[in-house]
Amino acid sequence: MVSRLKTVAATTAITASIAVGGALGAAAPASAAQYVPTSTGVNVWLTHAETVAAARSGLASYLDSSGITQHIGVYVRPDSRYNSTPHRIPGRAGVYVNVRVQKLVAETAAHPTGRIGLFIDPTDPNAVLRVVEYWKN
Repeated sequence: MVSRLKTVAATTAITASIAVGGALGAAAPASAAQYVPTSTGVNVWLTHAETVAAARSGLASYLDSSGITQHIGVYVRPDSRYNSTPHRIPGRAGVYVNVRVQKLVAETAAHPTGRIGLFIDPTDPNAVLRVVEYWKN
């Protein structure tokens, strides 16, 4: 199962990059997603334009699929509208919020400086992929 999740995470990241690139087409700005290698995987930060394209494409809905969603983590900003529902699940580490990844991407895209980060860590079977929202106040 972990091997399949690694494949899903890698495929999702690659598909997201291709879909966002295609959605932006020739009108894409000179800047592009930042790829930052880590000791356990890679972090990919989308530009604001790529984040908007990802929100419009609905691609993140795939991450909300059964069998995938329980292996994805999210980092929600303190001022996010979805930060009002934090709770714990007995027997599982971490704090949980009630939000679909697509809604998180859409919320981030709605901010003028909003960017989505994808943290891919194949060494963590509980959160092979973490989706992070970022924007400046």
